[in-house]
Amino acid sequence: MLVQALIMALLAMLSKCGMPMWSRWSLGMGAPLIAGFLNGIIMGDVSYGLQMGASIMLVYVGVAVIGGAISSDPMLGGWLGVTASMMAHADPELGITVASTLGIIGSLLSPLERTINSAWVAPRAFLC
Repeated sequence: MLVQALIMALLAMLSKCGMPMWSRWSLGMGAPLIAGFLNGIIMGDVSYGLQMGASIMLVYVGVAVIGGAISSDPMLGGWLGVTASMMAHADPELGITVASTLGIIGSLLSPLERTINSAWVAPRAFLC
């Protein structure tokens, strides 16, 4: 169980920040449906993973990020919502609640994440 959780956490981290933007969306790695499919493969129950991913995908299907202002973080909510719900063997309805809550927490943490990441943009500017 611990190894499965670590693999899912690695996939979530890679889809959140490790992949270039073009591969995130062209490969669909940001979608909760893909998260459900991959988590279903790892957990050994692909149909349950697809049910969980599809139900959470319904929440985020209309989310559009315009100019950096996000109403909810679909990648964090989708990946962590699918993973947490599948690890708890919960119903897909409960997965929607978990994913929505995590998505809102992710949107609250997004400005903090961007502020911290601004230190990596021009590290020499801080040294001069």
